[in-house]
Amino acid sequence: MPKTPLTVTNRLEFQYSVDAFPHKMHLFLQATMGATAALSTTTPRPGGAAVALNVAIDRVWTLMGNIYDAGHMVPGNVLGETRSGSQWIVNWVYATAVAMGAVGAGPHGTVVTLIMRTATYKKVPVEFFESYVPVPWHAGALSQVYGNFTIIANYFGNASGTAGNSDPWTWLQSRGGEFMSSWQSITATTNRKIRRKRGIA
Repeated sequence: MPKTPLTVTNRLEFQYSVDAFPHKMHLFLQATMGATAALSTTTPRPGGAAVALNVAIDRVWTLMGNIYDAGHMVPGNVLGETRSGSQWIVNWVYATAVAMGAVGAGPHGTVVTLIMRTATYKKVPVEFFESYVPVPWHAGALSQVYGNFTIIANYFGNASGTAGNSDPWTWLQSRGGEFMSSWQSITATTNRKIRRKRGIA
């Protein structure tokens, strides 16, 4: 299936490393961009309220602190970007003071993928590389989700209806500029590309 055409105008690039191996996570949104993250604001879904992007970014790191260990995962910079034609232009760089938790080491060469859907049933994946969970497993209901990944389901995917204004559920959009309508599943598996780069058989 071809990707949804890219119409959303802003992106956050989260950079982090797990045991010195670099990773990136891209989250799309519409934002009012200022000179810094603190001077930039989210565009919320109907019924939500805008928050400063440094607040939204720190919230994402806080949520990730439930699935990564401070002894293994190091948060890096977050790039606040605006799309210009086919290029992403960096507006600012933000460094968080949020630290990860104490959940223990995770297996190398793995990925946990949260799948959400928009109102037009477009699939929106968010990937978490080399987190603390064993593989493989799959959950299509909140009661089946492994451990602290219930927190990811709740605040990225609003699985329990408790997401707030700084949570990704309120401001995250698809490539086509749609808000999320529901979460669908979480799947943990190995990642061939990372395993190859790490030299894992």
